[in-house]
Amino acid sequence: MHVALLVRHPGGYLASMRRLGWGSFHDPAARADTFRTLCGDQWRAYLERFEHASAFERELIFWIIANDTPMQEVQDAGRFMLICYEDLCFRTHRTMESLCDFAGIEYGESMRRMVANTQATHTGGERSIWRDPMRVVEQWKSELSAGEQAMIRRYLRNARIGQLWPAG
Repeated sequence: MHVALLVRHPGGYLASMRRLGWGSFHDPAARADTFRTLCGDQWRAYLERFEHASAFERELIFWIIANDTPMQEVQDAGRFMLICYEDLCFRTHRTMESLCDFAGIEYGESMRRMVANTQATHTGGERSIWRDPMRVVEQWKSELSAGEQAMIRRYLRNARIGQLWPAG
């Protein structure tokens, strides 16, 4: 079995979750129950912080656990590919080509056209699955406070998944 994990920067994830009213921002008790279920022994250190954290920090801790756990479980098995959402947006064809190679399928001309069509900006139709991905990828930087961004950088430094964003 091969596993490809698509991961968005936690800042983008957190800003979206806050904007949409999901996760700890909406139902902290449910998120806490899910966290306790996912939280293996290697994550026990996060449990006390999680219990006493703000909604923002709880959701950040949840993101770390939810994304770091599968990475740790299968990365060394040689059947794991980690895909950064930002790479998918900024280097789409190169990322898709790597994903197809990993999956053992051809990244042929029809797939290239389909991917190119999804990147086109559409103002009134349902053809595009993205809304100006270049702007969306960076939007969180203007939505999160300097303190929240610093917290994200601290957590990323201590997580294996943080290798995707060495500067935080």
